[in-house]
Amino acid sequence: MVRFKTLALILLSLVFLTASAALAADAAKPVGGKIKSVADDKASFVVTPKGGEDTTVKVTADTKYTLDGAASTFADVVKVGARVKATLNDAGVATEVAAHTRKPKN
Repeated sequence: MVRFKTLALILLSLVFLTASAALAADAAKPVGGKIKSVADDKASFVVTPKGGEDTTVKVTADTKYTLDGAASTFADVVKVGARVKATLNDAGVATEVAAHTRKPKN
């Protein structure tokens, strides 16, 4: 009987953890496109996705920035005309903003 309760508890825990991970993955929303404008206070910027509507992306001091896969800063990544991909949390705030420079074709 103890084994059954232990097994039931383990299975229930696994179901809960799997459901929690799925909900957390759904909460992260990617937004990508070309930066149209940057707010004067640097707290947000507007992204225009290809064939989509403008999206305002809010940032905080905790937002992480990468440029070509390396850690970077807001000033280096968030520039009008840059193509970026931002990952938004469930509150609509960017947790990550990534940009890639285009390399010349040989």
